[in-house]
Amino acid sequence: MLALLGALSISAIGQAPLTPPAPPAPAPPRSGLVSPNVAIIEIKGQIDEITLSSLQRRLRAAEAAGADAVVLDIDTPGGRLDATRAICAELKKTSIKRTIAWVNPDALSAGAIIALACREIVVAPASTFGDAAPIAANPLLGIKTLGAEERSKILAPLVAELADSARRHGWDEKLVQGFAARGAELWLVENTTTGQRLFVDRQEYQLLFGVEPSVGATPAVASPSDAPPAPPIPPDSAARSARPTGAAAEPKTDLPLAVPVQREDLDQINRQLAIASPVSTRPVLTAKDAGQWKLITFATDGRTILTLREDQMLAFGLASAVVANEADLKAYTSATQVGRQSMAWFEYAARWLSHPIVRGGWWELIAIVAGVLLLLVEIFVLPGFGVAGAAGLLLLFGGLVMAFIPAESGLPFADPSARWRGLQYGLVSVFIGVVTTGVVLYYLSKHLPSLPIFGRLVLQERAPDGTIAAETPAVVTNVASTLVNIGDLGTCLTPLRPSGKAEFAGQVLDVYADSTFMDAGAKVRVISTTDFRVVVEPA
Repeated sequence: MLALLGALSISAIGQAPLTPPAPPAPAPPRSGLVSPNVAIIEIKGQIDEITLSSLQRRLRAAEAAGADAVVLDIDTPGGRLDATRAICAELKKTSIKRTIAWVNPDALSAGAIIALACREIVVAPASTFGDAAPIAANPLLGIKTLGAEERSKILAPLVAELADSARRHGWDEKLVQGFAARGAELWLVENTTTGQRLFVDRQEYQLLFGVEPSVGATPAVASPSDAPPAPPIPPDSAARSARPTGAAAEPKTDLPLAVPVQREDLDQINRQLAIASPVSTRPVLTAKDAGQWKLITFATDGRTILTLREDQMLAFGLASAVVANEADLKAYTSATQVGRQSMAWFEYAARWLSHPIVRGGWWELIAIVAGVLLLLVEIFVLPGFGVAGAAGLLLLFGGLVMAFIPAESGLPFADPSARWRGLQYGLVSVFIGVVTTGVVLYYLSKHLPSLPIFGRLVLQERAPDGTIAAETPAVVTNVASTLVNIGDLGTCLTPLRPSGKAEFAGQVLDVYADSTFMDAGAKVRVISTTDFRVVVEPA
């Protein structure tokens, strides 16, 4: 779901308008950061396990090549949360210290989460960023509404992921929560001494300025007119996330909550942050801080999921520069060499095989039925062995093999390696089945009359006394030497497509047309013979 995005303006008295800086042209290098060798990794389309494995491959290649910086060229509407979090983990543990997300032009949902896991963010003109609220989506059935408990369980690890990225890369811990859920009602303030900027909630606003926020103020990120009121943060959770009491380390490990999260989920978030994340550098505000901060703008009323334009990304301190093209990117990174890495063809093939329609089993059935139909066409309509027969065998074989690949249940943590094990098992099973069937049919063709029970299915000649007559050995007649000779002329009795019947001096023989189909009545000439076939051409 995408939030409607209004104009960036402020109308309340006493609040200064938020004026974003003019986009640089071209983007200037970041002070003190020079990256001669830059690797660009494209992140396009839906985020899934194939995106993850492809990024791992390309990130390892960039590390091996000695890249000084890696740029994720992101254009995605979102994707799977499990793959997204795994990608974030890869970015946070890479040996390449400078990771840059290039929002080009849209980093929505999973794309925004991945971008925040990078050290820096740059934006393309007319780009959009945000709306990372968890949803349950099925490519065939559409979006499913999550229940409150289900949403809460998904929201907790997502908020922990965003908070971890904020602590690692200097994003505002309260602002990033607004990309995941409604309820982040925030004001942007600035310390008059240090120049530090901070997003504060209603309670912190009252501590700093001693009054309630202005009624009727228009937020910088406007909500749709029909948006419901912002959901309240549970009082117990809010108090626990903001309390400055206890050990000195406590307020640095607890998350300063900005969105509604239940107490047990907040405990889970804080445990995760305490184990794997840096300590928070966000100050815990009290009444003693009054008079030391000034108001910059009313940022968001919390009635909608945050979705930002490129100018808002710059104004909120999330983006460092506007980067329109690779030339701008080269200037921004001070690069002397830039290499772009796209997904490989086999990764696109793997993504196709991973699609729910392919995994669902329908196409295997369609392939098997189509293969059988093509073989029937080859046998009864187009005698011989041509395109239809070859295509039929390929479809039949492929359908049988792919039938062994397990369909995923739709669970987000299904093991993709099971599909490859199924493919291997299917290839071996179908091959063994074909060979075994061939051996059995050959054995039956030789010994069927002598087998118990099955022998009764074969007509055999009986003597006058009722006993089975001794089998007379078949005499193989040499067709070439006894019936026709090379150069003999004959007449087609049936169409040759390419095989049929022709008459030679009163002898009716099965013949095979060498180079073309012929109609009944056409004159033919024998060009070669074997013990089992007569080959003819138009006379």
